Amino acid sequence: MIVLCLKLGSARLFVRCVLVLLLASLLTAQSALAVGSWTKLTASTPSNAPVQLMLLLPDGTVMAAGSNITNTWYKLTPDTNGSYVNGKWSTLHSMTSTRLYYASVVLRDGRVFVAGAEYGTGRATAEIYNPLTDVWTTLTVPTNVLDPTKAWSGGTNKQAFLDSGAVLLADGRVLIEPVFPQNSYDTVIYDPVGNTWSSGPTARAGDQDEASWIKLPDESILTVDQGSTTAERYLPVGYLTNHVPTIASNRWIADTNVPISLYDSIGSEIGPGMLLANGTAFLVGANGNSAIYTPSGDNTQGSWQIGPALPNVVKYPLDNNGNELTNSAVSTAGAAPDAPAASLVNGQVLYAFSAPLYNDPRAGTTPAG
Repeated sequence: MIVLCLKLGSARLFVRCVLVLLLASLLTAQSALAVGSWTKLTASTPSNAPVQLMLLLPDGTVMAAGSNITNTWYKLTPDTNGSYVNGKWSTLHSMTSTRLYYASVVLRDGRVFVAGAEYGTGRATAEIYNPLTDVWTTLTVPTNVLDPTKAWSGGTNKQAFLDSGAVLLADGRVLIEPVFPQNSYDTVIYDPVGNTWSSGPTARAGDQDEASWIKLPDESILTVDQGSTTAERYLPVGYLTNHVPTIASNRWIADTNVPISLYDSIGSEIGPGMLLANGTAFLVGANGNSAIYTPSGDNTQGSWQIGPALPNVVKYPLDNNGNELTNSAVSTAGAAPDAPAASLVNGQVLYAFSAPLYNDPRAGTTPAG
């Protein structure tokens, strides 16, 4: 059994997960879309355990993290004909720290890098998994990069990665922006070859907590700052080395503002972002909106256009006891807070969406659903 877990907001937020999957064509107008189908795997995960994060490794196997706050991992190995449906599950060695909602990157050499945790013991730690030896190794994060014994500059919370964003750069290093860095908007860079950490450039104008990062064809990283319509890009080391005149790299630059809000007003959440086959970037909002970005191909600003609105879904308000008022159903624009998505080879986008986040009247309790 495979269970897809969507992240919920704080205890005062509620989202009813409709688990509807939509194929949206963004490249060409089509009168009808081919309908796909879901196929249940022959084998179940060990002990029918639900899983959350999945990573495709270079050897074709799939790593799957256990759901909720855990350190467990499983592996799906396709059969001799390459069939995942008839593949087999096995249990991998566990991480040192427990984690839920964290940064993860498959490195160029096939190892897996993880850092942080919104929930669990790994808030300020990082590990690397070697699939050849089935061994997790805890990484030493220098205190001059991130010091979990000290508060960050923006408040009293201790410095930590938490559910930070991360991306694999063209040179094989990993760019990470901790939720609670030493100083606001700081980034850090991990080099898996030298096993070294360094401070990265500071983002220009906004917090990257909850943001979706997209690597563009020119290897720059696009983001929309949390809770705003301000966009910026990271130009990695060695950016367009043959460009005349030379472009300064390893820095964040301002880009064109998004013409429509993509963050919701309750949890400052956003939906998934991905690079499409035609080289544009598609961002799905947590509030029913979407936007499409066309890159310039260099350090000049790109352009945005408003994308299609998400389809409507049914929302059921809660009473003061947390019960759904099924006779008070409201049709509302769909939303995709923290939702999963994938860019398909035919230019379409597969993503999960739900009703928007809204207030739970039961103050201080965990929402049902």
